[in-house]
Amino acid sequence: MKKFGVLLFISVLGIFTIVQNPSHGIVVTANSVNNNTVKTYTASMPYANYLKFYIIDGERVKLTFKHMNEESEKNYIRNLTKEEKQDYKYTKKIQQMIDRGAWGEVLYKYPTFYPALVQYYDNCIEKNLYEEALRTMDKIRMADRNYQIFSKNTINNELGTLYIKNKQYQKALEVYKLYENSANDNIYSSMAQCYYGLGDYQNALYYLGKIRNKKYEDNELVYTIYIEKNDIKNAHKAAMTLNNLKYNFENLMRIQKTSQNDADKLKYAYQARNTTMNEADIDMVNKIIADLEQKSLINSFQH
Repeated sequence: MKKFGVLLFISVLGIFTIVQNPSHGIVVTANSVNNNTVKTYTASMPYANYLKFYIIDGERVKLTFKHMNEESEKNYIRNLTKEEKQDYKYTKKIQQMIDRGAWGEVLYKYPTFYPALVQYYDNCIEKNLYEEALRTMDKIRMADRNYQIFSKNTINNELGTLYIKNKQYQKALEVYKLYENSANDNIYSSMAQCYYGLGDYQNALYYLGKIRNKKYEDNELVYTIYIEKNDIKNAHKAAMTLNNLKYNFENLMRIQKTSQNDADKLKYAYQARNTTMNEADIDMVNKIIADLEQKSLINSFQH
């Protein structure tokens, strides 16, 4: 059974610019930084003595250490208190290990260092280690139960994705149902993927039908469900929609597969062959064309 990529629901975007204040970490003012939202560091946050040295992404679970050149670092440290200098030295020591990718050493020696947990989580996501990412997310949630660092919506967004990636579709649904009334296409899409993963085609199609502006992947899921239901008529309609969005070999063969008569099957097979340079694809479609041409020839003699 084919599984589709996760479509994340979109948070409300803010536009900010970063201003560095040596004693108070990150200050945020209105402007823009690469369309990302930077969350304001506050001294009341858990692990604030370490987080002040990081940029906090307000839309996903991500921290970025504020690397500086030697001159900038000297000026920065000069304005820190004695305690802050100790915190900075400690943080930088661990961060250097993280930058080397020494995750085993970091997690063994500093298992509760929050910035390390967040960066390890991000490392797991980048490497598609979704089971380990989910375990790490549980630790991140336990370390910030009141959502002072990352919002509940941000955490739930990541959780829904992780549950789908780990095929824990029922748990993912429990997350997405919290936002079902938001009229958000990405929520409906994710819920459809969950129901599809559970084998509940009726509900999967229901939520796909609620999407106002279907993405290509949504239409692919519609096609796949109808194929698996053996509903060839509706699968053909979905294949035509896909081909209108993306004219290529795969979609032309989807139309060919679901066409109701041999003339159309032959027409789309020829069209598909003209769109590919892949030898395996060409060999496959040539066999289909040969069989259809032979069938047509036999029928012409019989009539």
